[in-house]
Amino acid sequence: MGTPVPTVRIDFRGLAERRVVLPIPPANYTGLTVGQSGVLYLRKSPLVPLSQNLGGKGSFVVLRFDLARRKLKMLVPKTSVFRLAADGRHMLLKEGSRWFVEGTTGKLEKHRLPVGAMRVRINPRASWTEMYDDVWRIEHAFFYNPHFDGTPVNREERFFARYLPGAGSRSGLNFLFREMLSYLAVGHMFVSGGEKPHTLKVGVGLLGADYRIRHGRYQITRILRGGAWNPDLYAPLAQPGLAIRVGDYLLAVDG
Repeated sequence: MGTPVPTVRIDFRGLAERRVVLPIPPANYTGLTVGQSGVLYLRKSPLVPLSQNLGGKGSFVVLRFDLARRKLKMLVPKTSVFRLAADGRHMLLKEGSRWFVEGTTGKLEKHRLPVGAMRVRINPRASWTEMYDDVWRIEHAFFYNPHFDGTPVNREERFFARYLPGAGSRSGLNFLFREMLSYLAVGHMFVSGGEKPHTLKVGVGLLGADYRIRHGRYQITRILRGGAWNPDLYAPLAQPGLAIRVGDYLLAVDG
């Protein structure tokens, strides 16, 4: 039968007045995980410019906060993955291409997982069908309005299921998810993730100007000024000292 789960009741009266400020210094905290009773784990990421936003990737620090002792301490100095076990006693970490399982108390022992010999057989279409069912299962269980704001979700689920066999890639599957969930018409409903092929991308510079062809040459008709206050929004042709004006001709590039 297992251990009975205790009943938890929340007294919502005056809940906002019972807030307690934790003695944690300000930083770029990008994740919060609840561990064993009275223990919180904080993910602390480096401060980077908006243009270098890592999108949740890159290395970060894991801190452990003890509510009883009201103490914050460094747990993991550097990792790119942090996953806590259900019992809160162990955690999964990744450093470079190496994976580790460590205890959440004591020193890090760097118990490396031998993942090189692991093999996984995947049937994409079977997994996509399961994902499709999971999407609607999650919406039925957690959508904020039990009536889905009037959207006939059961009908929508049957309607879009006919397009599932036509998905040829994970990108196509994500597109299908976005289309069907758009009918819920609610903000912060995002679809992402999945294994996708990596394509070669070639960076292209932009002059930040409009032009026209005149006398067989490119004549500048408008120069975008950008935002001088932000180094990520600078205008290439509007930099001090260049003296480039509307009406000038572009004769060569790097010439």
